[in-house]
Amino acid sequence: MKKRIAVIVILLAAFASGFIPVTKSDSFRINAPFDNVYRQFTSPGSWAKWQRNLKRINQTEIKIDSGRTGFNITTPVVVFNVIEMGLGNFAITEIRPDGVYNFNCALIPDNKTNKSVVTASTRTSLFRYLAGIVTKKDETPPLAGLKSYVEDTRQYYGFTIRKELTQKKLIAVERNAFLTRELYRQTDDMLSRLNHFIAKNRLEITSPLQMQYVSVAKDSTQLMLGFPVDKKPATINGGEYMTMPPGRILVGYFNDRYKNRGKLYNAMRQYMRDNYIHPIIQPFERFDNNKLPASDSSVVNMQLIVPYM
Repeated sequence: MKKRIAVIVILLAAFASGFIPVTKSDSFRINAPFDNVYRQFTSPGSWAKWQRNLKRINQTEIKIDSGRTGFNITTPVVVFNVIEMGLGNFAITEIRPDGVYNFNCALIPDNKTNKSVVTASTRTSLFRYLAGIVTKKDETPPLAGLKSYVEDTRQYYGFTIRKELTQKKLIAVERNAFLTRELYRQTDDMLSRLNHFIAKNRLEITSPLQMQYVSVAKDSTQLMLGFPVDKKPATINGGEYMTMPPGRILVGYFNDRYKNRGKLYNAMRQYMRDNYIHPIIQPFERFDNNKLPASDSSVVNMQLIVPYM
């Protein structure tokens, strides 16, 4: 009899322990500036860009209500209530057809690297925690998609932007200043002269054609075209050379009509501001096929290069 009672007590205790609240926590690093992460998280209109449940919903079905301490995002299939607790701490309630999920999230800046650390935790019962492991029920914190969004420059800035290293280069260059309205005719003539100089001096081109806008006024433009080459001839016949030292470069990739390149320039300026990057010289454009655009509507495959400190 005593053994039976003991077994019953043990079973009841084990059952009761299943209702003991436990905390499930997860921390991860976001390799993006803290200001970008914080801005995306606290701007409810941005959630549809990265929150995986909201990305599937038509924008017209998303309703946003903002207040002094937080905001609500309401859709036909999911609802978010976000309350700012202060000092980068937030309480999030996610309501889905399969249940209500409560999370506490903290956004923490890493001052040494200008990156971010996110910690998300939720309170649940031991039974529910174990059942989630067995059934693989999705209780992923709602901000999980934020990491992949802000780390991907193509998603966040609209273009692929990379930090790269460059070797020392000897560049044969051609300079000219002309009326802006003659841009494409003049650059075509400059390229012809540069190709003639390289052929005449039997130089070998080692990297793609690059072009730099030295100065642009309302009506006039000053340009520099250049080909990295293998050597400087013993006798320089009318040519000009410059040396590009080895170092770090920021590279933005572009494949579109040439007239739209301003979007890439703006995106890279914003990237440099966000990441405290200081350029050394004016950016220059690099054309993979060694051909310049013939007009604003020409589709070009080019990179925008920014040497930086």
